[in-house]
Amino acid sequence: MQTTDTLARTVHETWAAALGHDRFNDDDYFFSVGGTSLSALKVAARLTAALGRQVPVRLIFTCQTVSALTAALAQPN
Repeated sequence: MQTTDTLARTVHETWAAALGHDRFNDDDYFFSVGGTSLSALKVAARLTAALGRQVPVRLIFTCQTVSALTAALAQPN
């Protein structure tokens, strides 16, 4: 299991890769910084691969900040 800081960094880097930029902070909303449905699918797929567990795309829609997504992913399955 990753630490919360490492998990937050992984989420942030995954967002940056999917968005094509890193001009956002951990409390910015995914869709407000250029996220689309397609990039949300990319985030879910990349996090699934990075974390070795299924990350459903709906989680990107319900936890729309790096902080919220990190907190959700830090919860036990």
